[in-house]
Amino acid sequence: MINECKLYLRKKKIVEPFYEASIASQTLDIQITLEVWEMIEKLPLKYRDIIYLRYYEDMSLLEISQILHVSVNSVKTRLYKALKADWEEEIENEC
Repeated sequence: MINECKLYLRKKKIVEPFYEASIASQTLDIQITLEVWEMIEKLPLKYRDIIYLRYYEDMSLLEISQILHVSVNSVKTRLYKALKADWEEEIENEC
């Protein structure tokens, strides 16, 4: 289907616009993603696991607690501490 659309555009001589802004935006997204991963890697393993499972695997707190064999409240506490640690470190680096 996509190839047919491109073929149609070529036949009609409709040029697809090239946006430098979209490339710059993609580059910025990649840079931000790498910075986030660097921050996550600095965390202790018990916090890193929870961040990964929650935000990258989209798991619920209950699912995480079952995987890690800890209570849901422990998952909440670790998640809060992990997020707080990242922000505190980021703020200290900016000052």
